[in-house]
Amino acid sequence: MDLTYVTPRILLVGASTPLRQTIAYIQKKHSGNYKVFDIFQLNGDDGVVVDATFETTQQYSINRYNVPAMESILKFCNIVDSYLQLSPTNVVILYSSVNDGRTILLASILLLHTGTSDSAIDSIDEVCSSRILSFALNKINSIITPTQLRYIYYYEQLLRKDYLIEYTMCITHIKITTIPNFDASIIASGCTPYVVVSLLKRDDDLLNWKPYCLYNQSDTVKPLPVMTKSSNKNKTAAVTKTLRHYTKDDNVIDFDLTKNEPILVRGDIVVSVFTEDTKMFQIAFHSAFIEGNYLLFDKSAIDIASSDVHNRFFDPNFKVEIYLNRVEDKPSLNGEGFAVTNNISDIDCTIIDELVIDKACTNTIHDVKLFSPVEYVKQNINKNSDGFPATAV
Repeated sequence: MDLTYVTPRILLVGASTPLRQTIAYIQKKHSGNYKVFDIFQLNGDDGVVVDATFETTQQYSINRYNVPAMESILKFCNIVDSYLQLSPTNVVILYSSVNDGRTILLASILLLHTGTSDSAIDSIDEVCSSRILSFALNKINSIITPTQLRYIYYYEQLLRKDYLIEYTMCITHIKITTIPNFDASIIASGCTPYVVVSLLKRDDDLLNWKPYCLYNQSDTVKPLPVMTKSSNKNKTAAVTKTLRHYTKDDNVIDFDLTKNEPILVRGDIVVSVFTEDTKMFQIAFHSAFIEGNYLLFDKSAIDIASSDVHNRFFDPNFKVEIYLNRVEDKPSLNGEGFAVTNNISDIDCTIIDELVIDKACTNTIHDVKLFSPVEYVKQNINKNSDGFPATAV
């Protein structure tokens, strides 16, 4: 039975162990004083039906990109913290049939949230060293994705600040250095890439977010008229314009995204790059943690690419650069008109659109806020010369 006590009150059940196998032990030791969080995959077939004999079970969804929305993480931490405060004997159990990375992500964040760990690296080390398999910290990339690690560090940054602002950005360029090799042919070496940009949007409440495709480059390819000869005159035939194929000698792929409608992003952003029907890599990040107008990700910080340790598909110097501009804020990009429901627990947390955490729901965080720029001005927090604070580093 793969059951781990990360702390006396936070338990993990390994993905390799069916949850029903731990029922007898959990009920015997924690009967009436536990809550199970089944971390299932949204929009996928990886969800699990938890045995009905569990007294308190709640499903918590993580979308298919393997990262929950930041607002969803904050709400989740408040709910767990509130339940633990109800009784000193209460415990929470995190389980996912998908992979251990999801439980490690949330357990590490909970250690930060409750003050058990002072830094992201300490929380990750604490969770991994507590596991039955004693995962070595330098092997963590085989278990958890770079995006999941990034969000643990995001949470540490959030705790160290009184506020963060969710700016709306416009993606203008994506530059890829060194060409991924996804050609099926042994002789050929390259790919035919196209970009897909998605946002996480609220579905029905703050714990349920779904990916929404903003831009798919393959959809923008239009028929290209070409001249063909037929008898004694020229005729124009509509031929589908194909995406460009890149080879190793090209070295750089530069996607100019200013030729179409502006790609406005806000909150949790996912950039995926495909070749034909294969996803080559993806990068997820949050707009509140962007400083300036430029992001750089090396191979180790890119989902899928980071797991290519033998450099079969990606060069060791593979990197992705994303260029953005700050624009007028549009909170509606992440969904609007939502209602907070009590489908997780009986503990209600006051949530507003800018996500102010209810002080009564936590004894660790008191004034952490995610503001829209407009709400920030209304609050009249200390401003710099342009009316806004610097974004999080």
